Amino acid sequence: MSRKKDLLSLMNIDSSWYKNTKSHKNNDLQYYNLELEATSCEQCILSESRNKVVFGKGDKNSKIFIIGEAPGKDEDLNGEPFIGRAGKITYRNSIVNSIAKIRCIYYKYN
Repeated sequence: MSRKKDLLSLMNIDSSWYKNTKSHKNNDLQYYNLELEATSCEQCILSESRNKVVFGKGDKNSKIFIIGEAPGKDEDLNGEPFIGRAGKITYRNSIVNSIAKIRCIYYKYN
């Protein structure tokens, strides 16, 4: 059994859905190129006022993606999604709180 599956079991979360996947170098390269493109993008007015591109954080090969509508002030300043007020509400009031205890199985994206 994998460490992730062990952690899910310890938290009494059904892990029958979880499958071990291997990282693919090609996917990592595509992800890196996409992030690089987003970081240098100047095609909309957001590029004029942003401090940092809020791209994502977590396991890039996860099966669960948490997608926000747009970065807020805190996210823009730090470049990390879901760290401001909306993130606190999201983690406090949802199943994400349980998933957040094992951050390695999801990816958050803004």
